[in-house]
Amino acid sequence: MGAPASPQLIGRYAIYGKIASGGMASVHFGRLVGAAGFSRTVAIKRLHAHLAEDPEFLSAMIDEARLAARIHHPNVAATLDVVAEDGELLVVMEYVRGESLARLLKAESARGRHVPLP
Repeated sequence: MGAPASPQLIGRYAIYGKIASGGMASVHFGRLVGAAGFSRTVAIKRLHAHLAEDPEFLSAMIDEARLAARIHHPNVAATLDVVAEDGELLVVMEYVRGESLARLLKAESARGRHVPLP
């Protein structure tokens, strides 16, 4: 396996490879880079480039971040920051290591099983 590509730096965040993508944005593995060598692994939601210039999509993503930041629950990744810089809008979230719920549901469905709600 080759060396990881150099990250893109936006503000105090280093953005690495894509974790997932949806209709409005993609989520990337990232690092918060602070003073004295401090760093923290984060997930960075990044509005797709073709939507980043549309005020309605920008507003929708900011509204989503505001709502998500109000949720405090152990089963919900925390929203940590919003960055608007260099023509980009980033929503920085807690990184939770593991499989996505979508992948788990798909795997169980392929086996003909359902994930119990409780």
